Amino acid sequence: MGIFDKKHGGEKVDETADLPAYERDHSLDVEDGLFENADQLRRRLGNRQIQLIAIGGSIGTALFGPGSLFLAYFIYSCMLGLVNNCMAEMTILMPVSGGFIRMAGHWVDDALGFMAGWNFFFYEALLIPFKVTALNSVLGFAGGKLGPPSTASDLT
Repeated sequence: MGIFDKKHGGEKVDETADLPAYERDHSLDVEDGLFENADQLRRRLGNRQIQLIAIGGSIGTALFGPGSLFLAYFIYSCMLGLVNNCMAEMTILMPVSGGFIRMAGHWVDDALGFMAGWNFFFYEALLIPFKVTALNSVLGFAGGKLGPPSTASDLT
Protein backbone atom coordinates (compact mmCIF):
# COMPACT_ATOMS: atom_id res chain seq x y z
CA MET A 1 0.00 0.00 0.00
CA GLY A 2 1.61 3.19 -1.11
CA ILE A 3 0.56 6.73 -1.66
CA PHE A 4 -0.40 5.99 -5.28
CA ASP A 5 -2.79 3.14 -4.39
CA LYS A 6 -5.80 5.40 -3.79
CA LYS A 7 -7.82 5.92 -6.90
CA HIS A 8 -9.79 9.00 -7.75
CA GLY A 9 -11.96 8.68 -10.81
CA GLY A 10 -9.91 5.77 -12.13
CA GLU A 11 -6.61 7.65 -11.89
CA LYS A 12 -3.90 7.51 -9.29
CA VAL A 13 -3.75 10.48 -6.96
CA ASP A 14 -0.51 11.83 -5.51
CA GLU A 15 -1.16 12.98 -1.95
CA THR A 16 2.18 14.81 -1.83
CA ALA A 17 1.52 16.93 -4.91
CA ASP A 18 1.15 20.06 -2.80
CA LEU A 19 4.60 19.54 -1.18
CA PRO A 20 7.69 21.19 -2.65
CA ALA A 21 9.88 18.96 -4.83
CA TYR A 22 12.66 18.64 -2.23
CA GLU A 23 10.23 17.24 0.39
CA ARG A 24 8.55 14.63 -1.80
CA ASP A 25 9.40 10.94 -1.68
CA HIS A 26 10.74 10.12 -5.15
CA SER A 27 11.49 6.45 -4.46
CA LEU A 28 8.10 5.38 -5.80
CA ASP A 29 8.59 7.52 -8.90
CA VAL A 30 11.82 5.69 -9.69
CA GLU A 31 10.23 2.27 -9.14
CA ASP A 32 7.23 3.12 -11.31
CA GLY A 33 9.36 4.70 -14.04
CA LEU A 34 7.73 8.10 -13.58
CA PHE A 35 10.91 9.91 -12.60
CA GLU A 36 12.56 11.72 -15.47
CA ASN A 37 16.18 12.69 -15.33
CA ALA A 38 16.54 16.43 -15.78
CA ASP A 39 19.91 16.26 -17.54
CA GLN A 40 19.17 13.15 -19.64
CA LEU A 41 21.98 11.06 -18.13
CA ARG A 42 21.87 7.29 -18.33
CA ARG A 43 22.38 5.46 -15.05
CA ARG A 44 24.07 2.38 -16.48
CA LEU A 45 27.68 1.28 -16.86
CA GLY A 46 28.90 -0.64 -19.85
CA ASN A 47 31.59 -3.30 -19.91
CA ARG A 48 34.23 -0.77 -20.94
CA GLN A 49 33.53 1.53 -17.98
CA ILE A 50 33.59 -1.39 -15.52
CA GLN A 51 36.92 -2.61 -16.95
CA LEU A 52 38.45 0.87 -16.71
CA ILE A 53 37.32 1.19 -13.08
CA ALA A 54 38.90 -2.20 -12.33
CA ILE A 55 42.18 -1.26 -14.04
CA GLY A 56 42.22 2.05 -12.18
CA GLY A 57 41.81 0.24 -8.88
CA SER A 58 44.71 -2.10 -9.63
CA ILE A 59 47.25 0.51 -10.77
CA GLY A 60 48.32 1.43 -7.27
CA THR A 61 48.57 -2.12 -5.98
CA ALA A 62 50.70 -4.25 -8.27
CA LEU A 63 50.32 -3.34 -11.92
CA PHE A 64 53.87 -2.03 -12.30
CA GLY A 65 55.50 -4.86 -10.36
CA PRO A 66 58.17 -4.36 -7.69
CA GLY A 67 59.45 -1.13 -9.28
CA SER A 68 57.26 1.02 -7.06
CA LEU A 69 58.56 -0.80 -3.99
CA PHE A 70 62.18 -0.15 -4.96
CA LEU A 71 61.42 3.47 -5.80
CA ALA A 72 59.73 4.04 -2.43
CA TYR A 73 62.64 2.36 -0.62
CA PHE A 74 65.12 4.54 -2.50
CA ILE A 75 63.25 7.77 -1.66
CA TYR A 76 62.91 6.71 1.98
CA SER A 77 66.61 5.86 2.17
CA CYS A 78 67.57 9.24 0.70
CA MET A 79 65.41 11.10 3.23
CA LEU A 80 66.80 9.02 6.09
CA GLY A 81 70.35 9.69 4.92
CA LEU A 82 69.69 13.44 4.82
CA VAL A 83 68.21 13.44 8.34
CA ASN A 84 71.13 11.41 9.70
CA ASN A 85 73.61 13.74 8.03
CA CYS A 86 71.92 16.78 9.59
CA MET A 87 71.88 15.13 13.03
CA ALA A 88 75.58 14.29 12.72
CA GLU A 89 76.49 17.85 11.73
CA MET A 90 74.47 19.32 14.62
CA THR A 91 76.11 16.92 17.07
CA ILE A 92 79.61 17.79 15.86
CA LEU A 93 78.94 21.54 15.90
CA MET A 94 77.41 21.65 19.39
CA PRO A 95 77.26 18.38 21.34
CA VAL A 96 74.23 17.93 23.57
CA SER A 97 74.03 15.39 26.38
CA GLY A 98 71.07 13.19 25.49
CA GLY A 99 69.39 11.93 22.38
CA PHE A 100 67.31 13.47 19.65
CA ILE A 101 64.75 14.73 22.16
CA ARG A 102 67.29 17.01 23.81
CA MET A 103 68.57 18.07 20.39
CA ALA A 104 65.07 19.13 19.34
CA GLY A 105 64.70 21.12 22.56
CA HIS A 106 68.13 22.73 22.22
CA TRP A 107 68.17 23.54 18.51
CA VAL A 108 64.53 24.50 17.91
CA ASP A 109 62.49 25.09 21.06
CA ASP A 110 61.91 23.50 24.45
CA ALA A 111 58.27 22.92 23.52
CA LEU A 112 59.34 20.90 20.48
CA GLY A 113 61.66 18.83 22.66
CA PHE A 114 58.81 18.24 25.11
CA MET A 115 56.45 17.14 22.35
CA ALA A 116 59.13 14.99 20.69
CA GLY A 117 59.64 13.23 24.01
CA TRP A 118 55.95 12.53 24.51
CA ASN A 119 55.57 11.50 20.87
CA PHE A 120 58.42 9.01 21.24
CA PHE A 121 56.94 7.71 24.50
CA PHE A 122 53.54 7.09 22.87
CA TYR A 123 55.27 5.47 19.91
CA GLU A 124 57.13 3.04 22.16
CA ALA A 125 54.12 2.44 24.42
CA LEU A 126 51.82 1.60 21.51
CA LEU A 127 54.45 -0.47 19.73
CA ILE A 128 54.34 -3.24 22.35
CA PRO A 129 50.61 -4.08 22.00
CA PHE A 130 50.90 -3.79 18.23
CA LYS A 131 53.74 -6.32 18.14
CA VAL A 132 51.85 -8.70 20.44
CA THR A 133 48.81 -8.45 18.17
CA ALA A 134 50.90 -8.99 15.04
CA LEU A 135 52.64 -11.99 16.60
CA ASN A 136 49.28 -13.36 17.63
CA SER A 137 47.96 -13.00 14.07
CA VAL A 138 51.02 -14.65 12.52
CA LEU A 139 51.01 -17.58 14.93
CA GLY A 140 47.25 -17.98 14.59
CA PHE A 141 47.59 -18.10 10.81
CA ALA A 142 50.56 -20.47 10.80
CA GLY A 143 49.52 -22.89 13.51
CA GLY A 144 45.85 -22.43 14.14
CA LYS A 145 45.83 -25.06 16.90
CA LEU A 146 45.79 -22.58 19.78
CA GLY A 147 43.11 -19.97 20.19
CA PRO A 148 44.06 -16.30 19.65
CA PRO A 149 43.92 -15.27 23.35
CA SER A 150 46.06 -18.18 24.50
CA THR A 151 48.76 -17.71 21.83
CA ALA A 152 49.90 -14.30 23.02
CA SER A 153 49.57 -15.19 26.69
CA ASP A 154 51.63 -18.39 26.25
CA LEU A 155 54.51 -16.48 24.67
CA THR A 156 54.64 -13.57 27.11
